[in-house]
Amino acid sequence: MADEQNRDILQVVEAADRAGSIVTEHVRSIIDGAEERAAEIRQKAEEDAQKIREAASQAAANVLKRIDDTGAPLAQLVADLRTEAERLSAKSEREFSEPER
Repeated sequence: MADEQNRDILQVVEAADRAGSIVTEHVRSIIDGAEERAAEIRQKAEEDAQKIREAASQAAANVLKRIDDTGAPLAQLVADLRTEAERLSAKSEREFSEPER
């Protein structure tokens, strides 16, 4: 009877070990899947962030180009206005400095 009890206990222990191994393997499989999915999500986020950075960089370059493109015409306009203001100022000075007849 003791041998039979020992055998039963041994079978229960072996069954528990097998069940534990199965559960451990299943949990490990779930963890591996979750880690793989997390890596995929991380990779996708990095790709998305890179695309956003590239788009922002391109937008900034476009703004700078537009500023550069308008810089020369604005500089010319300022020069023309300055020339006209100087001409008017000189004309005004001549008119006020000439004696009235």
